[in-house]
Amino acid sequence: MQELNEAEMFRSVLNDMLDELKQLHTTTKEMNKAIIGQNQKIDGFDQRLENLQVMARWLERPYLFAFPLVAAAAAIVLAASIRRRHDGPPFYMGALVFAAAFGTFAISFWPYMIPFSITVDQAAAPHTSLAFMFWGEGLFVFPLMLIYTAITYRVFRGKVQSTSHH
Repeated sequence: MQELNEAEMFRSVLNDMLDELKQLHTTTKEMNKAIIGQNQKIDGFDQRLENLQVMARWLERPYLFAFPLVAAAAAIVLAASIRRRHDGPPFYMGALVFAAAFGTFAISFWPYMIPFSITVDQAAAPHTSLAFMFWGEGLFVFPLMLIYTAITYRVFRGKVQSTSHH
């Protein structure tokens, strides 16, 4: 009989400990949620400050809106030419939308390579490396690549014909 009481007492103590652990786990979970929420609020505030720097730059220089306007106009022409089934403009308008989007991104953060921390001058390679790339790549390899591309277009011009099912 006494063994049964000790076993019940042991179970009771274990159950009490288990309940306390569950309560502690719940409290810890709530505290973690609160801490994570505070960190997200702080991170969000920092990000909003960075966005305000970009917005201030755009408001100081309204001529920067030229890039998004060019992209919007190109997107409208792109949609219209696709709707009318014109084959020529979509490629050029798609390229123009991409170039305008890249230009918008570049002017939003100029002169920074990594926004608000590393400038273009800080990220640039040494002058000797840049000079080597200019003379080696820019004045020798790039023109050869353009000539090769022009020859390739000339050789394969007119080889593909439109079919009735396209």
